[in-house]
Amino acid sequence: MLLKKATGKHSFRGVRDQWQPRYFEVYPDATLRYFKKQGDATPKGSVDLRMVIDVGAHVGSKDHGDVKDPTRFDVDLGDSGKILRMKATSEDEAGHWTEALLAWRDYFLMNSASASMGVLAVDPGGSDELV
Repeated sequence: MLLKKATGKHSFRGVRDQWQPRYFEVYPDATLRYFKKQGDATPKGSVDLRMVIDVGAHVGSKDHGDVKDPTRFDVDLGDSGKILRMKATSEDEAGHWTEALLAWRDYFLMNSASASMGVLAVDPGGSDELV
């Protein structure tokens, strides 16, 4: 489980400073879908992994190039101009997610998705498995 940055237009109310727990799964159609909790049927959102330009440590505009929180990372969705803001429970977990998301992006860019692949339940502890 990761935390996803809340979205909203009313940052003065603190909406953008809230983190929401989300459960993530990678699907054969190259989408990373996130759910409120494991077992939910309807995702709260999804990301086309083929559109990911980069995944890296979050550096805020006021951070002067420094990483203030090593558990935060951003998923840059390129031409859409969107950035998915993420937060892990530890620096190691953030590193695992960064590597895993880039690896899945590369995999889907190099291979066509097969319907027989199944669904990948992403475990931040490193034991990703097809289900």
